[in-house]
Parts: sequence; C-alpha cells; structure tokens
Amino acid sequence: MQVHFYCYEKRLNDDQEKIKLILIIKTQATFSDKISLLKISLLYFTSKELFYKGKHMKNKLKTLLILTMSVGLSGLSLADDNIKPNLSKTYQDSYQAAWDKAGEGELPVYECTRVVTTASKMLSEKEETNIEAQQAYKACYVDAILHYTDTYFKLRDNSTIGEDAKPNGCSLYSRYLKGHVISLEAYAERFDLTVNDLNNEIHEKLLDTASLCKVDLN
Repeated sequence: MQVHFYCYEKRLNDDQEKIKLILIIKTQATFSDKISLLKISLLYFTSKELFYKGKHMKNKLKTLLILTMSVGLSGLSLADDNIKPNLSKTYQDSYQAAWDKAGEGELPVYECTRVVTTASKMLSEKEETNIEAQQAYKACYVDAILHYTDTYFKLRDNSTIGEDAKPNGCSLYSRYLKGHVISLEAYAERFDLTVNDLNNEIHEKLLDTASLCKVDLN
C-alpha cells in the first residue's frame, strides 16, 4: 500500500511569494491473501487555515489539503513485493515484456524464450558480457516466475484454502511452475548455474500461500 499526501499552501496575499509544500508519505502494508483487490482510489479534500509566526509578522495561510490514497494491486498488472531486476541495456526491453506478462497473471513463456535466446548469443570470452547474460537468464528463471506467482494467487479465488488445506489454485499453479522450470532448466549449465540452486531459490522466496502448494521442482 502506498499513501501519498500532497499538501499545497498558498499565501492569501497575492503580493507575497507563494509557498508550495509537498509531503509524500509512503508506507507498506500486507493484505490477506484472500483479498483480491484491483484498485481503490480515495480522494479527500479539505481546507483549513494555518497561522505562521515570524519574528516581525504573523502570516495567515490558506491551505488546501489534498489527500490521495491509492492502493494498487493491479492496473493491468497486480503489484507485489518483488522488485524487477536491473539488467543491462541489452535485455531491458525483452525482459520488461516478460515482467509485464507475468504481472498480468500469465506465464511469460515466449517472452523469456526471447531473453534466454539473446543471452545465449551474447556469451563470449568477455567476463562482463557473460555475467550480464547470466543475470538475464536467472531473472527469467527465478524473478519472473516469482512475480507471476504473486500475481496468480491474487487472482480470483486461487488463494482460498480448500478442504485439502491447500489454496484452490495449487493444481494449475503446480503444472505452470513445473512447465516454466522445464522450459528453461536445460540452459542452466550454459550460464554456469545449477538447476538445484535456481529451484531452491524459487522455493525460498515463495510467499506463504504458494508454499502451501508444496511443488517439488527437483
């Protein structure tokens, strides 16, 4: 959740310099996994008078306070706690497409294939280039699927716990997650990474809801 406070103050006397004060307060909050919230916007307008005391004067200020409270789990994509990796320029556009797709609750299969194909072509004797390629591959293997996972369990009733003590979305999610891993794991050695390490990182970073599905990747 992000709460933004925008406060604009203007002196009543037009001859005096205008004052503009902007205060932005951001805070984060965690919602129940059972809540599927796309977007709530609350606008609250109020005005009040403030008095500022100076050494030789007392200035009366008219304040218009605009409080905008925006809670966004989704525009076209649902927000989550994952941060998009900062990749080199070579991969930024193609990975952004993968990130956006995952944020819509769809597996970025085609988009990640493009990223990995480019990364494979960029492998060379240059260490820096190889590191960038490795980061791009890992970003698709791990970060993109975590982004997808968080979005998936905010859709419909996927996070609702069923009679088997697992979220309703587990059956499909298990197939999707395994499919994602299978489509990319063959490239791990090429980028000097191991499938076990990558899969373990996914498991370690899964939110509680997804963890309840107990998907075995190894």
